[in-house]
Amino acid sequence: DDDDDDNDGDDEDEEAEEEEELSSTELVTNSFRKFLEEESPDGAAMVEHVRANQQKLIMPLSACAYIMVQVLFDENIIKGGQLAKHMQALEILVASDANKFMARHLIGAFEEFFCKHHPSIIKVFPLVLKTLYDEDVLEEEVILDWAAAGVTHQFSPTSVSAPEINALRASCDTFITWLKEVRRETRLLA
Repeated sequence: DDDDDDNDGDDEDEEAEEEEELSSTELVTNSFRKFLEEESPDGAAMVEHVRANQQKLIMPLSACAYIMVQVLFDENIIKGGQLAKHMQALEILVASDANKFMARHLIGAFEEFFCKHHPSIIKVFPLVLKTLYDEDVLEEEVILDWAAAGVTHQFSPTSVSAPEINALRASCDTFITWLKEVRRETRLLA
């Protein structure tokens, strides 16, 4: 019996060591995936889960955007209706930060998503931005600031190179031009 007790303790130690080897981001990502598998959470519960784990592990607030984008979306972001399905969660996430930093970090998370994880579907990035604008997740001001900012890693991930960020921004030229026109027309009518 004593031998059995010792083995149980060894298993717990091994599990603890495995957890220690995972980064904070990996721990929160795995926890969020498990949460989604076990529950059918609404957008508010998703954000609450990720934020609670982010705070518990003392991670930067921006990590929430990256984790949610990484877990909620894959190559079927548009075709599979994933963006529409998770719009409420993104809206709540962005609204949780009055300074609009989370909105910029959400764009950064999508920069990483398209440039590093799903470059084969990079052509849908402008559609993702426009959809986030149309659904009032991202404000025109935030998108135009992003487009005009040049390459800065204040909000863009360091994993994405300057040429990749520039190419991604260039892919949005038509949408950005349209957005500037909307802004101009709105100001003329005001």
